[in-house]
Amino acid sequence: MNLVGLNYKGEQVTRFMLYSNSRESRCKKTEEDRLNTGTPEHSSYGEGQIFDLKGESVWEDVTVLGSIVSAVISRWTDSVLKMSYSEASWTGMFNLKTFEWDVGGCKLPGVEDFNDNEFRIRDNVKFNFAGRWPEIQNAKIYRGVGDGGCANVGSLCLDAKRVAVTIGTSAAVRVVSEDVGYFSKGLWCYRIDARRKLVGGALTDGGSAVEWWENMYGEKLSEEVVGEAMGKDDCGVIAVPFLEGERSVRWRDNANCTIYGMNRSTTKVDVLRAIFDSISFGICRILDEMVKCDIVKRDDAVLVCSGGALEKNGLWRRLICDVSGFNLCDFGEGSATSRGVAILIKEDYEGRKYVPSPEQLEKDTVLTPNWTRHQLLREKMLKQGRLIEAVAEIW
Repeated sequence: MNLVGLNYKGEQVTRFMLYSNSRESRCKKTEEDRLNTGTPEHSSYGEGQIFDLKGESVWEDVTVLGSIVSAVISRWTDSVLKMSYSEASWTGMFNLKTFEWDVGGCKLPGVEDFNDNEFRIRDNVKFNFAGRWPEIQNAKIYRGVGDGGCANVGSLCLDAKRVAVTIGTSAAVRVVSEDVGYFSKGLWCYRIDARRKLVGGALTDGGSAVEWWENMYGEKLSEEVVGEAMGKDDCGVIAVPFLEGERSVRWRDNANCTIYGMNRSTTKVDVLRAIFDSISFGICRILDEMVKCDIVKRDDAVLVCSGGALEKNGLWRRLICDVSGFNLCDFGEGSATSRGVAILIKEDYEGRKYVPSPEQLEKDTVLTPNWTRHQLLREKMLKQGRLIEAVAEIW
């Protein structure tokens, strides 16, 4: 989520607002609000910052809520450009049904809603710098799209049969759908465009939790250390990895990190394994929510892994496969987000939906769950769940 207030000239008049906001959301959403906007109240969305901003004098100058992308394009051209549906829905303030701003059921006085919001900008937009660079005068201009949606498209996860699991700095589980029914409070639902939605959940701490371990112990991850950690299914250490609060599935801003079960014999490798487990368990809780809501069918879907932290770590992919009970394959081509942008542009250029060939969907290596290990890991996941609820009393 990124958000900025622009005036009628397309000039920036507010600070940039980012999802890393630490202030608790002051927008209390009803169940109807949540289903309309696709998100619960949480500090990672824009409502709290907008409520703060409305008390400042600069708000009087805001006519368009933009993104970093629309702010830059507005400076490059002679038009004030609005956000895409995709960017707007990432703020948690966009009504998925009416295509209007929706902040806890409140209108935003003075701010324009959406009219033309196609992915490609089709207005008579002219570049301000065409005299300097005449070759760009007839270039096509595209609005921004959320990186999660692009990663799904780029890894060919275009329906509920292919579930994208990404671990980079953060972690996420996502499914593309044109017909999303009910989704529980543990999940979010964003738009990719006017036709497609993206439903799933995200963890603030993914690879960043492993980086925290590296900084804490002054050691870089190596294949040897990862191999040793993954062999410790019964190390007895359980981690609650909320270094920067919790998003899916409980959405608690004030959640903190807890490591339980340490004693004199506990090693740094035990702690590393607990971190790998905890993120894998978070991913599985999102998957479990998606199965309960009938968004994904366990026996009819494969997990498709991408993101730097997973692409380099085959043992972590095996752990996720075993604990989730889903078949899993590795996307294996890298740069899924960039590839997704290229596919979206290809769809616009050709005027038709992109359909991957069977050869593109075939993968040489598909992991299947080890069901004995699955049972052991699920018991460990239940213990972590009880620990999370116990320490929540302290939060």
